[in-house]
Amino acid sequence: MKSHPVKQREILDSISSLSAKIDGAEYHREWFDGTGYPEGLREDSVPLHP
Repeated sequence: MKSHPVKQREILDSISSLSAKIDGAEYHREWFDGTGYPEGLREDSVPLHP
């Protein structure tokens, strides 16, 4: 289950028209307190995407 953001990135990387959305797909489960996944990013390290 926790590997799905990385799998999404692998799939979306092949679709050039979605390149602006790839980081959002990969990091949508990161939380500001560092408890998210896949990388456990905290605060300003979490990419924000509209």
